[in-house]
Amino acid sequence: MKTAFVAMLDHLDLPSEGETGMKPLRRSIAHLVRRSLGERDWVEGQLMLGHRKLSTSDTYAPFDPGYLAQALRVMEEIVEAIENLCPGAFEPTFSPAGASDVDRDTGLAPE
Repeated sequence: MKTAFVAMLDHLDLPSEGETGMKPLRRSIAHLVRRSLGERDWVEGQLMLGHRKLSTSDTYAPFDPGYLAQALRVMEEIVEAIENLCPGAFEPTFSPAGASDVDRDTGLAPE
C-alpha cells in the first residue's frame, strides 16, 4: 500500500511528508466516518479499522464482516464523493483476466 501511495503522491506532484502522509489521511477518513456513523454505530468503524478487539462472546456468536453494513455504506459514500471529484481514482488496476494496462509497481497508467 505504501508503494502505491507514494507513487500517487509523486504522480500528483504532492509532498510525501507532513499533511499528505498516510496517517493524516487515515485520521481524516476515520473522522468523516465517525461523524457520519454517529456514536451508536462508531463501533463498526473501530472494527473496520482494526482498533477494537473481539470479545469472548464472539466464540458463541462469531464475527462476520457483514455486520459492518453501516461502516461499509459510509465508506462507499466517501469513495463515491472522491470519484465525483477525481473520476477514475478507484479504477481497478488489473482486469479480471490478470492483464493490465497499469504499471504493477506504481499502480499508474502509462502516459
